[in-house]
Amino acid sequence: MKWVERLALFAVLAIVTMIGLQYIASETTGEVVVLTTTDDAGTTHETRLWVVDNGAEVWLRAGIDQAGWYSRILENPAVSLRRNDRSANYTAVPIPAATAAIANLVREKYGWGDALISWALGRNASVAVRLDPSEP
Repeated sequence: MKWVERLALFAVLAIVTMIGLQYIASETTGEVVVLTTTDDAGTTHETRLWVVDNGAEVWLRAGIDQAGWYSRILENPAVSLRRNDRSANYTAVPIPAATAAIANLVREKYGWGDALISWALGRNASVAVRLDPSEP
């Protein structure tokens, strides 16, 4: 029975270590922005995300198509993005065809952090999201 307890302890430690590494990777390997979305009930939600620029365009990548923030933009694409202590309003536009190109930009910008999180979570269901500036 001791081996079962040790195996369970090892599994718990492995999970905690992986979660810790993912947190360190996501928060320390580059720029982190805060996206504010609104759900159907009108409640706002803040999500910390990575961002990349492609020319003058601002892009996000939903790691999975079931991400909470991504689900909310499908219902209500009006979002706010806080970046470098400035906030701006946008319309979020999912562009699946751009996902590979945006994934390359994310990989270049966030390096080992993106590699670790991609390995741990997979990126098969990723979706690129362009943020179009809202009219004032």
